[in-house]
Amino acid sequence: MSKFARFLRIISIALIAWGATFIPQKTFADEQEDCEMMAPDYYWDGATCISYQEECESSPGYYWDGATCYSEEEQCSMQGADYYWDGTQCVENEEEDTCEADYGPGWWYDDTSGQCLDENGCAVDEEYDDGVCHEPCSDGEEWNGASCESVCSDGEEWNGALGSCESVCSDGEEWDGTECVSVCDEANGEEWDGSACVCDTSNNYYGTTGSCEYCDVSSGNFTWNNGTCTPVCSGNNTNFEYNGQCIENKFQITTTASSKHFFFNISAAGEFYIDCGTGGNFNSTGNQVGYLNKNNTTDTFYMCLYQNAGTHIVKFGGKATEYNSDINTQNLSTGAAISFMRTNGGYTGGIASISGSLGQIFSTIGSGGTLATQPRFTETFLLASMNGPIPENLFSGISGSPVPYMFSSTFSGCSRLTGSIPENLFSGISGAPAQGMFSSTFYGCSGLTGSIPSGLFSGISGAPAESMF
Repeated sequence: MSKFARFLRIISIALIAWGATFIPQKTFADEQEDCEMMAPDYYWDGATCISYQEECESSPGYYWDGATCYSEEEQCSMQGADYYWDGTQCVENEEEDTCEADYGPGWWYDDTSGQCLDENGCAVDEEYDDGVCHEPCSDGEEWNGASCESVCSDGEEWNGALGSCESVCSDGEEWDGTECVSVCDEANGEEWDGSACVCDTSNNYYGTTGSCEYCDVSSGNFTWNNGTCTPVCSGNNTNFEYNGQCIENKFQITTTASSKHFFFNISAAGEFYIDCGTGGNFNSTGNQVGYLNKNNTTDTFYMCLYQNAGTHIVKFGGKATEYNSDINTQNLSTGAAISFMRTNGGYTGGIASISGSLGQIFSTIGSGGTLATQPRFTETFLLASMNGPIPENLFSGISGSPVPYMFSSTFSGCSRLTGSIPENLFSGISGAPAQGMFSSTFYGCSGLTGSIPSGLFSGISGAPAESMF
């Protein structure tokens, strides 16, 4: 290289070095100006020159109109009232004018459903509640946020003619939360007469509302007179008279055909009437009907005597007031309210059949549960020769807690009894078992048929008692 050429090279390098040192650096404003000179929709972001259009359209659903970035929905609304955004695209609302003309401002045509919708998106036959379009509720209904429900309470229904709710129950009934029930105390003989509760005389209940009393007028044995149920002793009935007083026949025994006498024992205190029947002589008094005003609980022997052997009907009435409180384990029958098996030291088989209720004469006093208040029927019919079934209501009137030996051997040895054991025979008895209460009750009753009723002892519960069966 010549000296001149080398000189020129040195000068060039020096000039380049001087330019790099003294040429001024570009500012942000310079870069922005240079960027916008490329195109009006570009801008400098501090590092790169960026297109407004490219940045806008990089987001789905947006576009650049040369000055502003818009969403497709905004673009749609800008096209005029004849267009609307259906959620995915801009649709020309060809029926918009028709919907507004028919239904008013704010109504628009939905191409998807093909119907006019209001500003809430509800159709003509829909209502808007709580953010939901729904079919109108029927008369007597209201919207609960999810569905239509009745405006009426439980036990009511809507009466369209009255425009209000009314009870679903008939006249004389009320809603108990589950069903319609009578407003009257039907269990105690009341019925609805169309305007008020009254005693149900069709079923033999008489008296005043709230205190209806059963009086078996329809049987002909009783009459309701001045607020009192009175036995009738004339006509076709089984009651009997004593000193001009009509006595209700509560329990009756028919003797065997060979009977010339009939014996029984009563330990209970109370007033009792015994009709020995035609030709009968009570306790050698010469009277057919005997009256006992018994003020003690001593086991006492009584009899009906007859001149001629034959079939006789013995009737019992009255009411016990107290029972024997002793338990003689050597002779349990001495505590029985009444028994029919003993003569003077022996047994009698003189019973052919029985009917009625001993429990109506020898009833539970108060709530029972003690020997003095609960009757015992220990050995009452022991070895009796009676035929036929056991009366279902034989012990009606007896309730509450049992006492020891209450029904011990009551029918023991009654081999001629027939039929099945009445399911409700002991239905009034409830509570814990008592010693010997059902010991041998039906022992030797070989003529009874059927199985033991499932509810025979249903009221008894608790720990088993000694010899209870």
